[in-house]
Amino acid sequence: MTFPLPVPFGVGGSSLLLTHHPVLSPPPPSSSSTAPTMLLTIQRYPKTVPLDVLLLRSPNTMRCFSPVRLLDLNHDVLDTIVSFVAPADAMQLALTCRDAYDAAMPRFLSEVVLGGPSVMDGPEQITLFCRYMLADPHNRIRHLRVLEIKEGAFVSSEGEDRSGAWVADFSCAAILADMLRKATNLRKITIRDLEPLLQHQPAVAEAMSHLSRLRDLSFYLVGKCTLEMLKNTTCHPYRLEFGMWKDGPRVAGDTAAFDEYAPSLHTVNLWQVACLLESFGPEYVGEGVRVLGLVPNVRTITFAPECSVEEEAPTANWTSLDHVDTSAPLPFFSCTVRRLDLRYVLGVVQTRLSRAQVVDRTVKLLTQTKPVVLSCKIREEPGDTIVERLVPVISQVRFLEVAYTPPEPVAGNHDMFPPLQNVNDWTGEFFRRFEKVPLVGLSFAYCTDPVCFGRPVQETARLAAVHIPTLQFISIGVVPRREGLPVPTRLYFRVQMRGKAQEPLLEQLESGPGKRIRDELRTFARTAGA
Repeated sequence: MTFPLPVPFGVGGSSLLLTHHPVLSPPPPSSSSTAPTMLLTIQRYPKTVPLDVLLLRSPNTMRCFSPVRLLDLNHDVLDTIVSFVAPADAMQLALTCRDAYDAAMPRFLSEVVLGGPSVMDGPEQITLFCRYMLADPHNRIRHLRVLEIKEGAFVSSEGEDRSGAWVADFSCAAILADMLRKATNLRKITIRDLEPLLQHQPAVAEAMSHLSRLRDLSFYLVGKCTLEMLKNTTCHPYRLEFGMWKDGPRVAGDTAAFDEYAPSLHTVNLWQVACLLESFGPEYVGEGVRVLGLVPNVRTITFAPECSVEEEAPTANWTSLDHVDTSAPLPFFSCTVRRLDLRYVLGVVQTRLSRAQVVDRTVKLLTQTKPVVLSCKIREEPGDTIVERLVPVISQVRFLEVAYTPPEPVAGNHDMFPPLQNVNDWTGEFFRRFEKVPLVGLSFAYCTDPVCFGRPVQETARLAAVHIPTLQFISIGVVPRREGLPVPTRLYFRVQMRGKAQEPLLEQLESGPGKRIRDELRTFARTAGA
């Protein structure tokens, strides 16, 4: 959202009308029996007919109210109405007249986004915005609740240098610090390039240290200045998010601020700076943390692809977890996990890990966590035994989600896609291997280009039900290897059995009910002894 400059308004007053609807107003006791008739009468007329005409034509006329100008409403009522309007729409309302400007501008100024792809979304925009706010701080800055400074906010309008890199421009940093110093009602702040901003203008850190009402902090580029700033803040954030470390080696004790934040934090996201976790001492306790926390009562942990947990990471002390979502095979979990989502591909090399190491660590992870709901991706080459190694350690799984990627075609083969027969053979063998795993639900997807199922979908689902007799729900779909390709609709089936000697019958479900059953199976609870 580009912040517009204030513009003069030519006319006063507003033509916006708010009319009381008799059906929405409490009717007199004597007319309670006629209210449904009145509603039907109004609904039968075209919307262009004035409401007062309808009331006059009704056989049992209720009270008729004269039109009320929207901007004549009580200020508290008007503020409540405008609070439901998006900030961008509030600006459009503010531009209609002087009275609307006074009513709508506080809402527009409550959530401001600076920065973006255009030239005027850079330092010049920030400077103009801060000048506007500082011109009347009592009536403007006090309304600011959310401030987001996006990528490009500190990029010079001159564009790129000779090497093709963007030229940084922090000429607006000083006035930004002046504005932040007065933004005492700010609740949420997002700054993408915080670390270079603080290095260029330390006054920004000093200004933010006084914002005691901040509850949501999100910074993408962070470093030593960021952590030093946190030590001096007076706020107690509910949510803290760091993106990427961009400041060389860290120094000892740089996570001291987290000790002060511990009582208030609920969410901690350390996307590409998970090394901060290694600096937390054993005495650190964040009792309220529920997302990526460090205490026994944590419910959900998400490890981003760039997570830098070292090999010597200590064993986790949780007794059990509800949901772990990881993009790396982390074998140090010694507790049970109800639902485990493996975002990496089994059979693909990872940073510092060979294909064999990825599988070995995953087997260890599954052995220790014993999930009842498991989501994984498999790319099995000829001669691999990935599935054979997984089956013995997931006997407690009840709902399994698998995305299968066929091997790449042999070099020199004019067919750039793997033969469908190979896909069909692997699928059939996969189902047979799970014959003794008491799965209740199975969600299976092919990762293929072009987008095709191999054998017919119905036949694939039937084959799964034949080999896995405990199945009650099956979902078959396709995930394209490349972006931009059309994806056929995933199909869902309910399995119905008719005795031991007869094959299962499949009932195809509509997409809505099928998705609901799939989502319910993802919440499958661990039974006693499982």
